[in-house]
Amino acid sequence: MRLALLCVLSASVVQAAGPVAHAGPVTQAELPEALKPWSGWVLFNQEEQLCPLLHGTESRVCAWPGRLQLSLDNKGGRFTQTFKLYAEQWVSLPGENKRWPQAVKVGGKDAVVAPRSGIPSVRLPVGEHTLTGEFLWDTLPESLAVPSDTGLLARSPETARAPRACAGSPTGRPICFPRGR
Repeated sequence: MRLALLCVLSASVVQAAGPVAHAGPVTQAELPEALKPWSGWVLFNQEEQLCPLLHGTESRVCAWPGRLQLSLDNKGGRFTQTFKLYAEQWVSLPGENKRWPQAVKVGGKDAVVAPRSGIPSVRLPVGEHTLTGEFLWDTLPESLAVPSDTGLLARSPETARAPRACAGSPTGRPICFPRGR
């Protein structure tokens, strides 16, 4: 009897206490003023801790690509893509060794494009950025590598017809264009 009464009483106390609160990461705005000057020191080489968690995982994503807009024809093409970065890092561009992006700009200013594992890439600081660039060729290629983390793609009417199947690319997901162009 005492055990049953103890169980009922314990359950009542737990229920009255309400849901258990779990501490999450503190944002920069929530830090006490006395600690704000130390945040850079604490986060040195740990900047990814400021990046959002991927839902349902412990993985953090520091670069969120926006829609990749491609306008391609038989002489070349243009691309535009936005990114939101929570930590400085490299972002991948469309293209590959055979079709390297040209005249790449970040926010209207010239950018340095470097190969990272064969993928054209640009190093970006924290913030929101718009990247633009061009491609030059004599004829529309059979395919063009697109970074694997690109989720949204808008293509020009010339290349927007249903793509045919094509082989994978080691440098990204290829998009393929109809033959006979």
